Amino acid sequence: MRVALAKLAAGIAALNVRVAPTLPTFATLAQEPGGEIYRRSRTLRREGMEELVTALKAKTPLRSGMTPTRAADLLDFLLGPESYAELVLRDGWSRRRWVSWVSQTLADQLFGTPNSI
Repeated sequence: MRVALAKLAAGIAALNVRVAPTLPTFATLAQEPGGEIYRRSRTLRREGMEELVTALKAKTPLRSGMTPTRAADLLDFLLGPESYAELVLRDGWSRRRWVSWVSQTLADQLFGTPNSI
């Protein structure tokens, strides 16, 4: 599961590298009537994370106490362009470091200790 999460994070990082710099613009536009596109994309991203949890837990059970809703919350937050923007663009992390941290954090939080996955 750790390898799958690392590949997932790397793929999302390839998207976030393009999306993250545009976040301030879209956050401003989201307040306007035309911001419906941005708001809809956020909804779709969240729904995608819920579907991803379903697929992941079909392969490896979530750790004890982890609910599908909380797992989707973590995926959405940690893999989101906001996380990428803060750590990579603002704080100077490398893309590789972000991918490693996100995939490790998700593996630990969603599935537990290395011996359990």
